[in-house]
Amino acid sequence: MFELACTWGLVPEGHRNPAAGIQHYKEKKRDRWVTPEELPRLAQALDRESNIYARYAIWLLVLTGARKSELLRAKWADIDWGRAALRVDESKTGDTRYILLPPPGREMLKKIPRVDGNP
Repeated sequence: MFELACTWGLVPEGHRNPAAGIQHYKEKKRDRWVTPEELPRLAQALDRESNIYARYAIWLLVLTGARKSELLRAKWADIDWGRAALRVDESKTGDTRYILLPPPGREMLKKIPRVDGNP
């Protein structure tokens, strides 16, 4: 962000980046899945959620294994009902990929109210 501010001329020329030399924190990769024992409690909590968009979004994450960002950027036009898949043009790798939509996921998508002007 600092470099961009320099490019835009928002920082005096020659001003040193105050974050220069700070060691980056090395994150450890984490793998975490919902266990079979946790799934019934998760299902109950989701079914009690009053916000249907949040409820269906989390269910779709569980059912498809999609990344949160992929679902948040998804548009109705990205759904290929014939292939039962969601097209993701901006995947993490930059390649187009398809996320398979299982039957319960397709049923949820059909129940989500569409809002005029919201793709």
